[in-house]
Amino acid sequence: MTQLAIQLPDELGAYVDSAVQEGSFASKDDFFANLLYNFKAQEEEALSDEDTLKINSLRADLQIAANQLDQGARVQDWSLEAFLAEMHLARKAVKAG
Repeated sequence: MTQLAIQLPDELGAYVDSAVQEGSFASKDDFFANLLYNFKAQEEEALSDEDTLKINSLRADLQIAANQLDQGARVQDWSLEAFLAEMHLARKAVKAG
């Protein structure tokens, strides 16, 4: 095992102490090991640039839709059944392709 010595601001030291005293972690070492494992997992699960672009595009589209709703633009005569029928026909057309 590797041994590290770190210095923390008093506020963060108190937070670690509290987490250990409350039983969330067995020790300070356990606290930091858990923190680092979680950080490593997040890094490994990072989104690709392509996924990030897709998410940003979806966020922009959602913001446009929200702005339109705020301005009173709504679809008045939308039907779930008609929408699903249209999607079903489009999917059949793609499969028949």
